[in-house]
Amino acid sequence: MIIWTGGPTRVIKGPFTMDFQIAVHWHMAWLKKMLADIQNPSKLKPEEIARDDLCEIGKWIHGEAVQYRELPEYQDLKNIHMELHKATSQAVVLAQAGKLSEAKKYLSLHGDFIETSKRLLDSCNRLIKKINQNTSV
Repeated sequence: MIIWTGGPTRVIKGPFTMDFQIAVHWHMAWLKKMLADIQNPSKLKPEEIARDDLCEIGKWIHGEAVQYRELPEYQDLKNIHMELHKATSQAVVLAQAGKLSEAKKYLSLHGDFIETSKRLLDSCNRLIKKINQNTSV
């Protein structure tokens, strides 16, 4: 059984643990780092940033959570997470092309990153609820 206590929180299944509060913290730290690093984008690698299987949430989606791939909520989470990485990678490409203000838009509070991050959290919550419904029967 997966334990869900409401909101972005801890998911536990057997020996596996995914703490979404920590994962959210990591994503916000990543945003802060991107905002700082975008000033000198030559060191950034858009092809690595675009990979959605390297961060903690991505490792969970492509690893432990694959068992839920038949659920629409899983597919939604996977797609939103991939979109988040693609948008961030695009911001780096823009910055490297000298379009710094446009790149910052992707990573600002009014840009794609924050909105997509909110959608990612909502999607995590929907998947956890669905998993709990399926396992409590």
